[in-house]
Amino acid sequence: ATLRPSPDSDIKVEVWLPEGAAWNGRFLGTGNGGYAGAISYGPLANGVQLGFATANTDMGTAPATGFDGRPIIGRPEKWIDWGYRATHLMTVAGKEVLRSYYGRPSQYAYFSGCSTGGSQALHEAQQFPGDYDGILAGAPANNRTHLHTDILWNYDVTHRTPGSLIPPDKL
Repeated sequence: ATLRPSPDSDIKVEVWLPEGAAWNGRFLGTGNGGYAGAISYGPLANGVQLGFATANTDMGTAPATGFDGRPIIGRPEKWIDWGYRATHLMTVAGKEVLRSYYGRPSQYAYFSGCSTGGSQALHEAQQFPGDYDGILAGAPANNRTHLHTDILWNYDVTHRTPGSLIPPDKL
């Protein structure tokens, strides 16, 4: 699915569904790393192998990558998508897809993520407590807004010109 809650949003979501009796009746939302920018296929495959209807999102940051957040600099709607909106909307859309496919809602919903995924988990618990029955938040960043603003600032300063980046041998 492609979700566009704002004119500058372009959030990709994938929902993987086990066939018939292989579904355990549960939904699993999964997290990302860094600045995302792509669907994380490992967590999707792992969840489906365990019988979960499983969802993941690129968090609306493409063409960002795990370590390159430049595409969201100066784009407040993409910042909001990455900060919380994409994860919540992935959850809402994922639950609708599975309800339509299986003809009934999931019995339970869980979220699992580490690093940025851990932050996604904490944000879901705090802002959207009804989205999940259980949440596993591994290595979540503390004070995420300040942490990621600092990371973006450091990246921007060290990549403004070719001479801005300190080469590894000089470092």
